[in-house]
Amino acid sequence: MRAPVSGPALIGRESDLQVLGDALSDAQRGVARCVALGGDAGMGKTRLLAEFRATIDSGVIVLSAECVDLGPLGVPFGPVRTIFRQLVSVVGVDAVLAAAGAGLPAIVALLPELADRLDASDPGVEPIHEALTALLAEFSRDRTIALVIDDLQWADAATLSLIRFLLMMSTSDHLLLVLAYRTDDLDRSHPLRQTLVELDRARAITRLQLRRLDDREVGALITNLRGVEPEHDVVERIASRSEGVPFYVEELVSIATDQIPDTLRDVLLARYERLQPGARALLRALAVGGMEVDHDILRRVSDAPDLDDLVRSLSDDMMLVAVGDGYGFRHALVREAVYGELLPGERQRLHERYANVLEEVGAPASETSYHWFAAHDLSRALGASIVAFDEAVQGRAFASALQLGERVLEIWNKTPDAELRAQRSRAVLLGEVTDVASDAGDRKRALALVDEAIAAFPPEDIAARVGMLLLKATLRSDEGLPWSEAEYVEGLEILEDSDVDLTLKARLQLALATRRMLTGHLASARALREDAMDTAKKSGSKEMASRVLGQMGWAEIVTGDVDLGRRLLDESFALIGDGEDLLRYATNASDAFIQIGEYRDALRATDYPIQRARELGLERSWGVVLSNSVDALIALGLWDEAEVRGQRVLAIQPSGCSIASEHRRRIFRASWRDNGPEAAAIVRDHGELIRSFAFRGDLQDLLPAAAVLGDYALFQGDLGEAWRQATLAWEPLHEGATGYDLPLLGLGARVIAEMRRLGVALPQHAERNLYTAFSRMAFWPIVPRWRALVDAELSGAEGTGTDVLAWQTAVEQLADESMPAHLRAYSWWRLGQAELNSGDRTSATTSLQTAIEDAEQIGATWVANRAHELVVTAGLGGRQRSSGDDLTARERQVLELVAEGLSNKEIADRLFISAKTASVHVSAILRKLGVATRTQAAMTLGQRERNVEGRT
Repeated sequence: MRAPVSGPALIGRESDLQVLGDALSDAQRGVARCVALGGDAGMGKTRLLAEFRATIDSGVIVLSAECVDLGPLGVPFGPVRTIFRQLVSVVGVDAVLAAAGAGLPAIVALLPELADRLDASDPGVEPIHEALTALLAEFSRDRTIALVIDDLQWADAATLSLIRFLLMMSTSDHLLLVLAYRTDDLDRSHPLRQTLVELDRARAITRLQLRRLDDREVGALITNLRGVEPEHDVVERIASRSEGVPFYVEELVSIATDQIPDTLRDVLLARYERLQPGARALLRALAVGGMEVDHDILRRVSDAPDLDDLVRSLSDDMMLVAVGDGYGFRHALVREAVYGELLPGERQRLHERYANVLEEVGAPASETSYHWFAAHDLSRALGASIVAFDEAVQGRAFASALQLGERVLEIWNKTPDAELRAQRSRAVLLGEVTDVASDAGDRKRALALVDEAIAAFPPEDIAARVGMLLLKATLRSDEGLPWSEAEYVEGLEILEDSDVDLTLKARLQLALATRRMLTGHLASARALREDAMDTAKKSGSKEMASRVLGQMGWAEIVTGDVDLGRRLLDESFALIGDGEDLLRYATNASDAFIQIGEYRDALRATDYPIQRARELGLERSWGVVLSNSVDALIALGLWDEAEVRGQRVLAIQPSGCSIASEHRRRIFRASWRDNGPEAAAIVRDHGELIRSFAFRGDLQDLLPAAAVLGDYALFQGDLGEAWRQATLAWEPLHEGATGYDLPLLGLGARVIAEMRRLGVALPQHAERNLYTAFSRMAFWPIVPRWRALVDAELSGAEGTGTDVLAWQTAVEQLADESMPAHLRAYSWWRLGQAELNSGDRTSATTSLQTAIEDAEQIGATWVANRAHELVVTAGLGGRQRSSGDDLTARERQVLELVAEGLSNKEIADRLFISAKTASVHVSAILRKLGVATRTQAAMTLGQRERNVEGRT
C-alpha cells in the first residue's frame, strides 16, 4: 500500500506552534502582535499554519489568504480581496458597511459585488490602507482577529505597502498577524526582504525561522508516515537526501521504490511521471494558471472531456487539493516542477488560452496582462497592462501601478500599435509613471524617469514639460539632494513668452522664491513673490492668490514682521478651499508660528488640516503638516503625544525631509530622556539621512539638525563637534532663519561654559561671535528670552554659569510658553547649582526639586537625574542609594524590565500601561535608588539579587 504523504502528527514544530500560541494570547489581551514565519520551500510553513488554525477557539475571527505566483507584479491587493470577503462572510455585509464609513468606496473597488450598496454622491477618498486598518480596529475591539497570509514572497507591492501601514498603526488592537514566506525566494533585491528589514527596525514583528529536522525527527516523521519504525539505514539515507526538509522527506517516503532520484526535480516529479497522459496534461494546464485555478476556468482552458474523473484521480494520488471552487497543487514546488516540464510552444499556447478565458469572464486586467506577456503577445499584453495600470492608480495601489507602468514602457517599442492600445502617447505615459513612482514613495525611481519624461514631451507641450520640471525639483528636495534652481529657471524661460498657463507660471515663481528664501536670499525672494502675486492676479485664480499670500505671510513672520505676517495669513485663509490649499496654508502658518515660539497657535493651525488630509487621502503627500505639529508638541512639553504623532509620520512614509526630521526629533528625545544608547542607535541608523538633508543648503533642515546633533555631541562629551554645529548660526552669514539660529546660540553658550569648566581652550572669538549674532537678531520677538539663557550660561567670575541673579532672570524668562519646555526644567537645575555654589542650601533645595518635578512631567529624565544627583551628593534631604526594598511591587516589575534593556514604550507594552506611566515609574525608581541612569539601576538590581543569593 502506498504510504500517506502527510502524517497526522506535527513533527519537530512544537516550539514554533508555542510561539504562535503565545502571540495569539498576547493579541487576546489587547497587544497587537505580528509573527513573520520564514523557511525554505518544503519546510512545513503551510502545515504549521493549518495546525495553528486548528488550535484557535471559535471566539477568534480567523481570516486566511494566500498570495499567488503571477509573475513579478501579481494582482494589486490580491490577498486583501480574500480577507475582505472572509470578513464579510464572518461578520455580515451590513456590519462591514456600517463600519466602513469613508472607506466603503475603497472596499467596493476590491469587492465589486458591493457596488450597489455605495452611495454615488459620496466621493469616498479614504485609501485601502486606511479602510482595512479601520475595519480591523473596529471588529477587534470585542473579538480577537487572527489574520494569516501565506506565501508572502509572491505578494504584490501594494499588499506589502498595506502590511507595513497596518503594522505601524495597529499596536493596541486585539489583532494577530501571521506572515509566512519562503526565504529561498528572497534575493537581495526582493521587496519583501526590504519590508521585513523596515519592520525589524520598527520592532513591529517577531521573526520565526523554521529549522530543518534533525535525524531523530526525520525518523519520527518516517514512522508517522509509514506507521512502522524504519530501519536505521533508511532513516540515514532519507535524512541525507532530504537534508531535513519535511516535504522532501514525505516525497521520498511516498515513492515505493529503492531507487532514490538523484535530483530534487526527479523527487518532485516521480509521481507525475507515473500518471496517464491526460492527467499529466491537466497538471501542466493547472501549473500555467498558478497555484490555484477555478474549476470553470480550468475546464475551459484544458478542454478535457473527463475533467471530473481526472481531478478525482489526481486528488486520490495526492497531487491536487480542492480549494474553494477550484483546485490547487499540494505544494508550490510541485507546481514549479510541473511548469518546468512544459515545452515552449505548449507553455505559450496555454498562457494564451488563460488570457482569452480570463478576459471573457472579466478577471482583473493584471491577471490577463501576466498571461499575454507570458504568451509573447506583446500587443495584447500592453493593452491589458494599461488597463491594469489605470485600475491600480484609481485604487491608489501606486506601487503595483509603478510596476505595471514600467512593464508597458519595457514593451512599448516592441509593439507597433502601442499608442493605439494605450490611448496615450509614450510621453504622457512616462509622465504618469513618474507621478506614480513619486506617489508610491519610490522617489529614486521617479528621479530616474523624470528626465526621460521631460525629454519625451514635444516643445509645443509646454505645460507638460514645465510640470515635469516642477516635479523634478520636488523630488530632488524630497531625496535630500543639493538644492538647484535649474528646474525653476528653465521652466520660467519656457513660459517667458507664453500665456499658456499663468497659474503654472505663478507656481514656478513662488517655488523659486521659496528656494531663495530658504537659502537666505531675502531680497530676491521678495521680488519673486511679488511677481508671483502679479501673475496670480492675471490668472484670476483665487487658489493661486491664496497660495502666494500664505507664502508672503510666512516670509514676513520669519523675517520679524509678525503683525503683517498674521494679516497676510488671514487673507490667505479667507481665499482657500478645503483641499491642498488648506494643507499648504497649514504648512506655512505652523512653521511661522513655531519659529516665533507661538506653539499653541501652530497646533491650532494644524489640527483640522491633519484630520482633513487623512479624510482626503492626502496624509502621506502632505505629511509635513503632521511633522510640523510634532515640533510644536515637543516645545510645549507634550512629548508622549509628540512620540505618537512621530510614529505616525514614520508609518505613512511621507517625504524624505519629514522622515529625516522625525529621526532628528527621536535623537533629541532620547538624549534628554537620558537614554544615550538609544540616541546613539538612531544616529547610527539614520544620521546619514539627516545629514543628507541638512547639508543641501536649506536652512530649515540645516539649522534644526545642527541643534540636535550638537546637543547629542555635547551629551556624549564631544565638545569640538558640539561647537562646530553651534557655529552654523553665524558661519556662513545668512538671513531669514532667526527662529532656527537661537537654539544654536543657546547650545554654543553651554559648550563655552563646559569648555571653561574643563579647562579646554576656547575657539577664537567664541563668546564675541555669540553676542555678535545676537546683535543681528534684536528685532526678533523672543530674542530677550534666549539672551537671558545665554547670559546665565556665561555668568559668574569664571564665565561658567555660577551667577544666581542671572539664573533667576533666566528662570523668569524661560517660564513663558514661547520657550521650549525642557529648558524651563533645565534652568531650574542650573539655578539650583548656582544657589548651592553660593551656599544657599534652602533655595537650592527648592530649585532642584522644582527642576525634578518639571523634568519628570515632560519626560526630560536627563535633567531630573542630574538634579537628583545634586540633591543626594549635597545632602539636601535626598534619599541615599537604596537596596531597592522600598520599591513598590509595580516598580520592582518595571526595574526588572529596565534591567532587560527595554525602553519605556516596550515596558508599557509588556505591562499594559501607557508609555507616560512607564516613564513616571522609571523616574521614581531612579530617585529611590539614588542613581542617575537606567544602567546604574539595573546594576543595583543585579547587586540586590546577588545579596539575596548570598544570604541563602
